[in-house]
Amino acid sequence: MRTSLFIFPGKSQSYYNVIDDAVKTGFDAIELYRACELITPDMEKAKRIGTYAAEKGLSISCISIGANLIQEDNSEEINRLKSYVDVAKAVGTTVLHHTLGSVMKHCNMGISFEIAISHIVDSLIQLCDYAQERDITIVNENQGFLTNGVEFFEELTGRLNYANYGLVADVGNIFFVDQRPESFIGRFAPRIKHVHVKDYLYKPGGGLYPGEEWMMTREGNYLYNTVIGYGVIEFPKIFHILKQSGYTGYFSMECGINEALPQNLAKGLRNMKRYYEIC
Repeated sequence: MRTSLFIFPGKSQSYYNVIDDAVKTGFDAIELYRACELITPDMEKAKRIGTYAAEKGLSISCISIGANLIQEDNSEEINRLKSYVDVAKAVGTTVLHHTLGSVMKHCNMGISFEIAISHIVDSLIQLCDYAQERDITIVNENQGFLTNGVEFFEELTGRLNYANYGLVADVGNIFFVDQRPESFIGRFAPRIKHVHVKDYLYKPGGGLYPGEEWMMTREGNYLYNTVIGYGVIEFPKIFHILKQSGYTGYFSMECGINEALPQNLAKGLRNMKRYYEIC
């Protein structure tokens, strides 16, 4: 199992500190986000971060950034994503992950499925062509209420035929469309090139309102971030599917604020490795 740490650093933090913490906790790699030194695309800063990580014995598993490709004119977003392809190359990773359009509220579900897919595919074709020339693989995760679920990615992957395109299996995000991670991973295992590992507590929407800290799913149920192993995800089952499919990529532990506390990083990594060993 190749382990990676994916956290969202605060404005006062540096990726050099995050790298030190990842090494201290025992991760094999780190997944970088568009934050700290990389809040804007800077090749020289990326090279220095990559060099520092290598000196510490840490790999860069991936770079992740937020993007919105469901709008009609994506020219600015495409150019921005291309610049981060170059950042990925400079920092020493072969994988760039970006979101497709984070729709997390029912009031923003007005765009049609077909129009969203069409805009996304047109943009990804341009991006994959650019990345292919630089030996970078583009990956997208299942996220939110719209760009998520087996049906959405069945349609999306059917329209893209690039060797340098793949999927991120986010084992928690699939719950936002009230599906199970084993359904998503079981369908797309051969196309999965990166994995985001997280866990959620779950409450059905028909009960008492659990509070503003909880997130609502598309069908009105509730999720709450927690340490890996504390929630409802059946990790041995999904790790077994990935093992059987021949997956050799990173398992990147994605952490919110509480999960990124030092003691919780260690617990999450311990449990993630334990579940992989027994599956």
